[in-house]
Amino acid sequence: MRGMIIPIALLLATTLSAQRLFVDAVNSQIDFEFPHRGVKGTIGGLQTWTTDLDLHDLSNSYVSGSVAIETLRTKNFFRDKLWQRKELFYKKEFPRIHFKSTSIVKKENSFVVVGNLKIKDASKRISLEFTKQDDKLLGVTSVNLQDFDISPFKKRMDNRVNVSFELQIHNSGSSSKL
Repeated sequence: MRGMIIPIALLLATTLSAQRLFVDAVNSQIDFEFPHRGVKGTIGGLQTWTTDLDLHDLSNSYVSGSVAIETLRTKNFFRDKLWQRKELFYKKEFPRIHFKSTSIVKKENSFVVVGNLKIKDASKRISLEFTKQDDKLLGVTSVNLQDFDISPFKKRMDNRVNVSFELQIHNSGSSSKL
């Protein structure tokens, strides 16, 4: 009997550390900023966001999701409509931006999600760095829209956009320190 206690304790510790997180799309927010142009905004319509995150086995974890181009807002109605046209994001043909992870790597107090970002018909490998704070995943990344054949501005440096994520999460397992 005493010999069974250690394996059972190890099994329970492993089970309790696993954490499947679900993103609350309605209460999550994605912000963006073009730092060289001072343009800020949000994009929503978060859909099909899946997160299977085991902080002790990130090699078997993944995230994926998409956002709707029609929800792109910069506090300038005319710019928002212009950016949805064929010359830029082409909302009619490509209504969503997609992301799917290929790997997740733990850092000291965060984790890096590497994956493919698809905008229009172009796909590029990017990295997002996330931290877990209470019931939120906070993430950041930076991309250049010219890599996706989108140029709202003439200069390449002006088309660099910083994106921040505040994803409300619910977990089905016990909480675990990052």
